[in-house]
Amino acid sequence: MQSTKDVSSQIETLAPGITFERTHDGQIFVFMLSDITRGSVDAWVAKIRELTGDWTDERPFLALTQVSGKSLTLTPYLRGRMEELSHWHPDLWAYTAVVLPKSFFMQLMSTFIRTLKLRKTQTRLFQSREEALAWLEKALAESQGKR
Repeated sequence: MQSTKDVSSQIETLAPGITFERTHDGQIFVFMLSDITRGSVDAWVAKIRELTGDWTDERPFLALTQVSGKSLTLTPYLRGRMEELSHWHPDLWAYTAVVLPKSFFMQLMSTFIRTLKLRKTQTRLFQSREEALAWLEKALAESQGKR
């Protein structure tokens, strides 16, 4: 179910197994990963770098990453690229919602995310897209009230 705040957005395929779209008037970025091969992980990292390269603190970076698939695991490559992203823009004001199926992978990701040194980024794991979007919508509304 889409929020009434959504505008039609075009879904862009970044690589096999990964799509990207903008919702909420382009203020929330949504990544859908159906596999976590190196090519997909690289495309995901490249798009985040492209989006945040010259991001300012005028508003938070809001992103939802939904991961689904049968063979999900926290590979050394995925872990390394996520650590690299955490150092890419260490003072980025951001809210990132990660949607994962309830599984051992979710437990691994939860533990791993706590080890990242994120100064101004809040990351939360969810089991549904709706819960994740509601959390990001709240963060968006709060940030607009601070202007």
